[in-house]
Amino acid sequence: LDRRLKQIGNFKSIIDISKDFEDYLYKYIRTKHCYIPLSDDEEVPSTIVTVGCFSGQTISGLARKVVAYSLFNSSLSRETIVQFTYNTIMNTTDLTTKQILLKNILLIGGNTLYPGFVERFTKDMKQLVQQEQTQSKLDSHLLEVGIIAPQDRIDQIWKGASLWGSIWC
Repeated sequence: LDRRLKQIGNFKSIIDISKDFEDYLYKYIRTKHCYIPLSDDEEVPSTIVTVGCFSGQTISGLARKVVAYSLFNSSLSRETIVQFTYNTIMNTTDLTTKQILLKNILLIGGNTLYPGFVERFTKDMKQLVQQEQTQSKLDSHLLEVGIIAPQDRIDQIWKGASLWGSIWC
C-alpha cells in the first residue's frame, strides 16, 4: 500500500526531504486520512493534507486517493483481498470445511484498521457467497458468512505468533 501511495503523491518532487521524513509522511497520510468506501460507486472526496516540516515549510498533497481501496478494486490488482479469501475457502474439498471457514473469517492486522475495511469486506464476501448459492442452487442457509474483527486486531498477529511459539517450544 505504501508503494501505491507513493505512486499517487510524490513528495520528493515537491520539496527536498529525507527518506525517513518521506516515509513518515506516507505513514501519516495512510493511517490518518485514507479509508475504504463501501461500494465502487461511492465518490471518494480528495482531502488536502498539510504536514509541517522542521524547517517551517509545509507540504500539501492529495490524500484519500483510495490507497487502501486497491485491496478491493480488481482493476488495480489481479484479485481483490475478498476474492482471494473466497477462492481459498471455496477450493477446499468438502462442504463442511467450507461452512466452518466461511463462518469464522478472522480479520486481523494493520490494514484491517482502515475505516470501512470490515464493512466492505463483509459486504463483498456476502455478495460472493450469495452468487455461489444462486449459481449452485444451494439452500440460502447452507453457506453463511461470519466475520470476526476484534478491537485489538493490530496486536492479534503477535498474540497468535506468541501462542504458536509457546506450543512448539
